[in-house]
Amino acid sequence: MVPPNTEQAAQSVLAGAAEIGFVEGAVDDRSLDRWLVARDRLVLVSRTPVEHIDDTWLKAARWSVREQGSGTRSTFEETLRQRGIDPHALDIALTLPSNESVRIAVETGAGVAALPELVVARAMRTGALHALPFELAARPFFGLPRWGEGVIPVAQALWWIDIALSLGCGVLIPYLMFTRQEHRIDQMTAVWLLPVAAAEVAAVSGGLLAPHLADAQAQFVTLIASYVLWAYSVPVAFAILTILVLRMALHKLPHASMAASSWLALGPIGTGALGLLILGTEAPSILAAQDMASAGLVAAGIGVIAGTLLWGFGLWWLLLASLITIRYFRAGVPFNLGWWSYTFPLGVYTVATLKLGELYGLGFFSGLGTLLMLTPLWLPCGRLISTRNLPRLVQVWREAVSKPCATQAGNHRHPPQPPLPLNSQPARQCRHGVCCQRMDTDRQPTDPGDSP
Repeated sequence: MVPPNTEQAAQSVLAGAAEIGFVEGAVDDRSLDRWLVARDRLVLVSRTPVEHIDDTWLKAARWSVREQGSGTRSTFEETLRQRGIDPHALDIALTLPSNESVRIAVETGAGVAALPELVVARAMRTGALHALPFELAARPFFGLPRWGEGVIPVAQALWWIDIALSLGCGVLIPYLMFTRQEHRIDQMTAVWLLPVAAAEVAAVSGGLLAPHLADAQAQFVTLIASYVLWAYSVPVAFAILTILVLRMALHKLPHASMAASSWLALGPIGTGALGLLILGTEAPSILAAQDMASAGLVAAGIGVIAGTLLWGFGLWWLLLASLITIRYFRAGVPFNLGWWSYTFPLGVYTVATLKLGELYGLGFFSGLGTLLMLTPLWLPCGRLISTRNLPRLVQVWREAVSKPCATQAGNHRHPPQPPLPLNSQPARQCRHGVCCQRMDTDRQPTDPGDSP
């Protein structure tokens, strides 16, 4: 099931394709990989209803048509030829360059026309046009790949390399932590999740890659490997999350420099949910080709239910991380490179949310997913305009735009001094601004240690 807003967008795209006559004949080259997106049919419309149409009526009617070579006109003329009617024998009143212009002409009374249903659907609902009792052919709309099939082997090879790296990271890094480093639970952060999360990211990638492979056996191997990668990482990630919750309960929050790490836990949760949803979507067709259709249905059901459960757990962590972030921001959080932790976990959880919206057809998931897409934008902005930083930002702005020493240099008996650093304050300020740091401008230094 497709969300309503997505369906409307798809209809708009298809209507645009109908405008340019994007039909099967335009992509009938066998060397092109293509897939059917949707079908649209031509409808014979006029301003007034007609009860019966025969060949005599078709020849006597006044027509508004598209230009020669358009998909709409080619399909219509082919239907006429199948009935034994010469298209050149029609009484053509207008020839127009777009379906919309033909529709408007017919609405104003310029005869009848054969137009795509997507173009005239609204006009027929409002009564501006009427569908006539005449059957016309349906037209398929195809999607074409941008890069073609040549990129698939490259993607497959890179995916296997990704598997090797993720398997190594998931075991070797924890092993080195256990054998060469000293750790305490009060020093633990969500960064411990990073080595094991790589495998579940590869599992999601495998679910996206599998349906594009030409060989059914390769699809099956990729699907099973993706499930193994999911199990390789998600249970371990949940074990680490258990320790992390205990650490926060016993030792409170980490240092402010690790504030963004509170969001990292959302990454494995969201990726785990997304992996089950994607693998469950592709499993039925792939497993059916291996005479395992019943297992494919089970995998699809588990993917939806378990993915929803993981998403719910992610919602709990999302709310907790939001409260923790608010607390950090109120106390003041210095910027550091760890702020990337705000983006990836939120991004993958957002994709899982939108995937649930696609599967369930519920506007709640689609709306929340849209809101979450904007979250990485307002988090840094909220930090910059917080009450702790806003006065300083205003001060820096005023110093930058006013330039008092440049405009009032004639009122001073000493050269202007350079501006102060942002993290310092002048001992005294005169009425001219920060460049005049002392009122006794006539005083000269008496020794090298006496500053002017």
